[in-house]
Amino acid sequence: MKRVFIIQNTPLNEPLPLSIYLTGLLSNFKSDDKFEINLIVAKSKSISTNIKNICNTIFQIKSSTYSIKDNIKFSLKVSSILKKENLLKKIDIVHCLYPNSSLMGAVLFKILNNRKLNLIYDVRSPWIDMSIQRGFINSYFSEIFRKLVYLQEKILCKCVDKFIFISEGLKKYYSQNISMNKYQKVFISPSGVDLNLFKRVKTNIRQIHGVKKDEVLIGSVGGIAKVRKLNEFLHLFKDLVTKNKKVKLMFVGGGDDLINLKQLTKKLNLESYVIFTGQVEHKEVPKYISAFDYGLSHIPNIFIYENSFPLKVLEYLACGVPVLASELKAHREISKQLKGIYVYRNSDDILGFIKTTRTLIRQDMSRWDWVYLANLYKNNWEFL
Repeated sequence: MKRVFIIQNTPLNEPLPLSIYLTGLLSNFKSDDKFEINLIVAKSKSISTNIKNICNTIFQIKSSTYSIKDNIKFSLKVSSILKKENLLKKIDIVHCLYPNSSLMGAVLFKILNNRKLNLIYDVRSPWIDMSIQRGFINSYFSEIFRKLVYLQEKILCKCVDKFIFISEGLKKYYSQNISMNKYQKVFISPSGVDLNLFKRVKTNIRQIHGVKKDEVLIGSVGGIAKVRKLNEFLHLFKDLVTKNKKVKLMFVGGGDDLINLKQLTKKLNLESYVIFTGQVEHKEVPKYISAFDYGLSHIPNIFIYENSFPLKVLEYLACGVPVLASELKAHREISKQLKGIYVYRNSDDILGFIKTTRTLIRQDMSRWDWVYLANLYKNNWEFL
């Protein structure tokens, strides 16, 4: 039985992309006699019973994902935990998920204590640039931070045996900028979706919010963050309303741009057409999506997103809802793999789509099911 440690500086069961991914992955692992799974994560408010059941041991470290100081502390604590655990029983595989605070601790352990360790680095975004763009790094320090952390990333990645990337684009970017060598294995794994949760369900959301049957409801689920520039879509929606009064827009979620978006809605005289629900429980999200005629994935065409794999697109499609997606390389790539994704540049594009494509989308989503992806991960461990 191989002994595996999965490490990420994020809490479980939180409405954050890092947390959603790790929680979804772990929730769909099955216990078997091939792997002993252990977990090192940030301190979590709650950990589900099924995750506790599949993990031999869970270590929780008090830490913040977006604090430089806490990331350094997390790395040192990870190295210490791995060293102690390796003395009890040899560790075979360490699977580190970004950011590299998990990788740094594992690399220290590998160099000092276990040279034969198989080390996996799982990268789901260009996280260094993402940290800067989202304002987690002081703007006066951002360029120095970027250079230092990319240098650190290059050094740490020399010790990695296998990389897992969210997309071919991100793999290409790392190949060009991090200097991966020909002996390092690479695997592509997209985002996953919980098909047991995200499916078409009965809903009264339209009635609650006064959306009529003959009105087209465009809905957006997820963080309302400034970096996503949803204000741009509001201006586009204003133009759409002048051409079609039978459309409404619903934002489900909260974030640092919520107040600004509400103020802009008022300024554009769109209060009769735009609905803000605020934050809702994750388990309630399918009820909202099932009320939509179209799911909205509006993402700005900037570097940090061009090689991403937007989770919300999978959630919309799993509920049978077609997707209006902004012009973006990542959206174009996903639209080649899944039907029901309509890429728009302007309000006329959207107007054309809603005139001709207001139908439910039915397709096989099993390739993006967490169960399928969890099995792929175990295959990666098995053949290291």
